[in-house]
Amino acid sequence: MDISDYLAAFRRRWVLIVVAALLALGCAAAATAFITPEYSATSRLFISAAGASSASDAYEGNLFSEKRITSYAEIATGRRVAEGVVRELGLPMSPDDVRATITATPLRDSVILDITAVTGDAELSRDIANVAASQTAVVIKSVETSARGGEPTASGSIMEAAVAPGSPSSPSWVRNLLLGLLAGLAVGLVGAFARDRTDTKVRSDAELAAAAGTETLGAVRTLRVSPGAGAPGSDSDFMAVYNQLLGVGGAGVARLVVCGPADAESGAVPAVARGLAVAMTALGDPAVVVETVPQDDAVAGHDSPAAARSPRQQVRPGLFDVLAGRDTLADVLVTDEGAYVVPAGRAGGAGAGVLGSADMDAVLKELGLRFRYVVVAGAGVLDRPDVAVLRAVTDGAVLVGVPGATTTTDVAQAAGRLRTAELRVLGTVAAGAPARVVV
Repeated sequence: MDISDYLAAFRRRWVLIVVAALLALGCAAAATAFITPEYSATSRLFISAAGASSASDAYEGNLFSEKRITSYAEIATGRRVAEGVVRELGLPMSPDDVRATITATPLRDSVILDITAVTGDAELSRDIANVAASQTAVVIKSVETSARGGEPTASGSIMEAAVAPGSPSSPSWVRNLLLGLLAGLAVGLVGAFARDRTDTKVRSDAELAAAAGTETLGAVRTLRVSPGAGAPGSDSDFMAVYNQLLGVGGAGVARLVVCGPADAESGAVPAVARGLAVAMTALGDPAVVVETVPQDDAVAGHDSPAAARSPRQQVRPGLFDVLAGRDTLADVLVTDEGAYVVPAGRAGGAGAGVLGSADMDAVLKELGLRFRYVVVAGAGVLDRPDVAVLRAVTDGAVLVGVPGATTTTDVAQAAGRLRTAELRVLGTVAAGAPARVVV
């Protein structure tokens, strides 16, 4: 993946990234809210060497103190100092508990020792830090005094007493929320890119055509066709599809089958077939739609616009009734949503093979005497054998896909099956607006 692929994935999956970031931010806020606040207070102890009578003595004394400052830090966090703190403050705590609250940090290249106490109470932190500093000075004086008596070689004095902090030192809301946000963004980005790499759904008309290995005839933003002065409601989209179809040799295809890779697209197939027929008629090339999904199936699966109508309309006669000799073509030909349509009717036990029969060819020839184009609305290529059978009576196919639903695998397999049946794939149509925001 190059940078353009990452940017495209970000545009498509930004909702996932934002949701992950917000969830992580919320978790960080909740966790921070449940953390007990802690207050930090620091007392500063200055270590000096005793007996300096000259500048050189003072210098040597400072070097001596610097070398021993780490040992003094150990004294500050030791048990002896902690026992002194408990005793002086009268704390209901054990020396070990007090030691856990104290840290000692020598300042680099200096004789200064910072003694810090951290507890859940601001005043207690102040008192422990100050008493720990004074107790440390006492212990230093004791250990630096010779057993024979005399002056200690080093001593400590408080140069800056601790004060009660006005706000807790932890938890840090800013830090925790920032870390939560960054973690959420990282997880969201990784998830978005991983989802994008594993998602095989087509996202645009270009991807649909690439998967089918053919030309794109365009994308239809809406599938609703509104009749009016013989022009389709989605006139610009369907007319653009028709013009593109002419550009790839569609002018020489009088019988055209419109189909989807699977039955999942069969709801879009009749709508595209009708829209295309209306556009053809509006541009001076009369067209008729022949539906081939029996209403027995449509009623059960709502696979075509006819299935969404009233029960009486759902059982109206159609193509299969003509093929069975129950009705004539003139009896079943209707106008619906601005298009001339031969409904499928009920199969009544007729198999898929009837669509490739001589009777079917005769029906299409009869329609061809009146219309420039016969647009056959087929079923799912991978789910039914109907489309392969239609090879005997049609000249070319248009493959319909739904961005965000149709997979590239299904498109490739459907196109391969059509070519195996020696049915020319003229191009693809993306039905419905390409999905720009997906999760």
